[in-house]
Amino acid sequence: SSTVNVDVQIKLVQTSGEGHFLCKNIALVGTSTLNNQIFTYNTDNNPFKYVAFDQCQITPSAGKHILYLSSNTRSIENFSMENSTFKSESANQKYIISLGASTSQDYKNIVFKNNVFYCPEGKVNQFGLFVGSKAGIANCVLENNTFVNLETATTGMVYVDKLADISVKNNIFWTNTDGTGNVVIIRPQITSPTGDICADNLLYKTMTYNWQMFYGGKLPFEGAEELKALTSNPFDGGTFDLANGIFVPNAEYAEYGATN
Repeated sequence: SSTVNVDVQIKLVQTSGEGHFLCKNIALVGTSTLNNQIFTYNTDNNPFKYVAFDQCQITPSAGKHILYLSSNTRSIENFSMENSTFKSESANQKYIISLGASTSQDYKNIVFKNNVFYCPEGKVNQFGLFVGSKAGIANCVLENNTFVNLETATTGMVYVDKLADISVKNNIFWTNTDGTGNVVIIRPQITSPTGDICADNLLYKTMTYNWQMFYGGKLPFEGAEELKALTSNPFDGGTFDLANGIFVPNAEYAEYGATN
């Protein structure tokens, strides 16, 4: 693994054809001199085709996101993060993908598989995977991820206008920090997913505030399941190393969460 200390924002540019950007087995660290997101995309009227992270360790600058798109003329067609770790070193708001308030582009595939998202100090109050209240996602995949001390505002981890298909399964959400309100995983504004799968997602929390798979507690299609609240810690008897971001559930829950 190689480490890239990001001092200046990385700008993706696509002048013609299809843009492809892949990070594999790279540690990306936003330094104290980076007063911005790690990535942005600056080409108008031409969606960037693929952005993918695999086996990466990503630590953004304090209070910043990984990727920010401000203009309605800019988007990424396919985004994936797999087998990777996202570390938040402060409790400030952080998103993986953040869009401007008026950005209404449609995204074909947004994929998060087998990742660890965690905050070693306290918690993040307004974490988000994809936050774009005017945008649309055709296919959203959220499978076998582990979330530790990353909570959301009522906007949710996935906050979109239109959401067609989803596969949300075998994720672990864990927190033992104080909360101030509801935590929402998925919040479509207008169009909710009509099918696929939403099942076997585990929640362990020591606080009393509510968590909801979908905003308002409404399950959008037949067979969709609410979060399964656990009364015992799934990491008891396994490994829970908050300092180093290593979380291995015990044998009973071995099929859940990330396995890196």
